[in-house]
Amino acid sequence: MNIVMKNNALTTSEGLPSSSSVVRQGLNADPRPKPHPGKKAQSSSQSGTRVFGRELQNQRPAEPKSKALDTPSTEHSARLSGTGSGESRHTKRANPQMASAYQSRIKEFLCRRDREQRVDAKALGRQKDINGKMRGILVDWLVDVAGKFKLLGETLFAAVCLLDRDLERKQVPRAKLQLVGISCLMVMAKFEEIYPPGVRDFVCVCDRAYSHEQLLDTEADILQALQFDLALTPSLVFYREMAPGLRLSPKPLVFGEYLLETALLSEYASKFSQRELACGALFLVNKIFKCRKGFAPDLAPLMPGVPESRVKGCAKELYKVLGAVSDSGLSAIKRKFASVEKLEVSKYKIERASKGKRKPKKTK
Repeated sequence: MNIVMKNNALTTSEGLPSSSSVVRQGLNADPRPKPHPGKKAQSSSQSGTRVFGRELQNQRPAEPKSKALDTPSTEHSARLSGTGSGESRHTKRANPQMASAYQSRIKEFLCRRDREQRVDAKALGRQKDINGKMRGILVDWLVDVAGKFKLLGETLFAAVCLLDRDLERKQVPRAKLQLVGISCLMVMAKFEEIYPPGVRDFVCVCDRAYSHEQLLDTEADILQALQFDLALTPSLVFYREMAPGLRLSPKPLVFGEYLLETALLSEYASKFSQRELACGALFLVNKIFKCRKGFAPDLAPLMPGVPESRVKGCAKELYKVLGAVSDSGLSAIKRKFASVEKLEVSKYKIERASKGKRKPKKTK
């Protein structure tokens, strides 16, 4: 007699249950509790369910809740729709990435780290074989490499900050300046990006001027010189954190990023901290596009601890750097911000007006 498995029960070829199936039925019995012996189970003719106990037979079904309880109030509806006085509070609660409960502590930590990681403005002058022009050419090339690999803006800014910190701590020969620059970009790509490019990609972008082993050895030297301290806060991070407080339109907002990225090419921008550069870019954008009138009402609350004189001095330096870069042959940043995605902000030429004000004028 052949035995086959069907529906978790052993059946014979004739379709009759075997003796073991009876045991399985006992094991697979319904585990639901049975009614109390004193209360006879009765079936309900209306709902088709079983009602236990006489006290439940004549019970009416529960009436639905009042519509007024289900309908939110006018104030609550306005908050959910994004209107009314509770918009900002609801937005902060809805976005957990904002971490509104820890905003003050995060800002204090970033400001303290910015002061600790500040680069000496005279560090590049102590290099025997490198000057500011060579550094600017290297940074201009790194902008093209970051665009080719589609890296984040934070990765590029952090790589330049890492390069300046490495040049501050040791002497770098001219023949290895490009190797140090591409190694800094590779290190920060591993730190910032989700899918960083491989070592082979960085070797190919250098036109195989350096080997795979040289790139890894330089990476190890940079990490040892900086003691693996890679938690950098570049000016772009401070700028994007403070810009929403001014509610800038897209074009002034992108133009501020263009100012900060242009400042990467200049060695004189290291006279200011990363936070001061972000404040200076906001101040200069506010003056050029006439977003707000006055400094104190709008900008001062966003820049606690930074004096107004320091911000104005940084804005003047950014204006000088913008004019100097436009006259030089470094064009990677200008090409990048001349695209439609960047709203073609690099095509604007800033000129002084008769009353000492600046106004943007678009050039072909």
